[in-house]
Amino acid sequence: LNICKHFNIPKLHQLSHYAQSVLLFGATDGFNSELPERLHIDFTKEVYCASNKHDYEEQMALWLQHQEAVFLHGSYLNWLWKDLQQVVHVLAKMPAYPQRSVQHLITAHGATMFLPALKFFLCNHMLHSIVNPGLQDHLNIFRQVVITARPNPLVSESPRQWCVRATPEVPPGCGWKPGSPAKFDMALMSNGIWAHTLEGVRVAQVRIIFTLPHQFGTYPQALAYIEWFTLLRELDLL
Repeated sequence: LNICKHFNIPKLHQLSHYAQSVLLFGATDGFNSELPERLHIDFTKEVYCASNKHDYEEQMALWLQHQEAVFLHGSYLNWLWKDLQQVVHVLAKMPAYPQRSVQHLITAHGATMFLPALKFFLCNHMLHSIVNPGLQDHLNIFRQVVITARPNPLVSESPRQWCVRATPEVPPGCGWKPGSPAKFDMALMSNGIWAHTLEGVRVAQVRIIFTLPHQFGTYPQALAYIEWFTLLRELDLL
């Protein structure tokens, strides 16, 4: 926010045209200051209220940068939504944790409701499956899924990538080999209706990324076990 060294702002600049316009076209019925006043509210008043009222100039400039970044990213997502076939989900060629038991998933991944969720999925999507899943079953588990989409022309020419991880805690090994904490990423899930509101969008934590064992039938895609968060409420404009 640089210091303005003149008063040639749009509202005052219009005054220099009023006299000539009245002589040419008559009364100034079509002139008003609504547009610059609206911008003054959006770019000054509301932004100032979002600051802590101390050193507010820097906070206001940063707030406007954030709003512009959110708007541009939202425009990019809306552009992607028009052609979802360009969005690709990539898994590793081989599972990072092969043949993990359901009991291990419940304990290590914190997936307490995994077995009921798997039974519900089989009843609704694998109607010809006659095998009832249990704690003795084993599944191939993947560490992460990489989501690749078309590049954002405003940022880079390289394709955009998002990595969603679902890895349990790894304890320290023998010697100096360190362990690693659990990584269960959050993700925004849509019900298929993309909108500018929070309706139809929910936050979830990805606990398990796996493929369906052959004894339950053949399913063409990998699956994920997630835990839903509380529904999003009204949008906080600040």
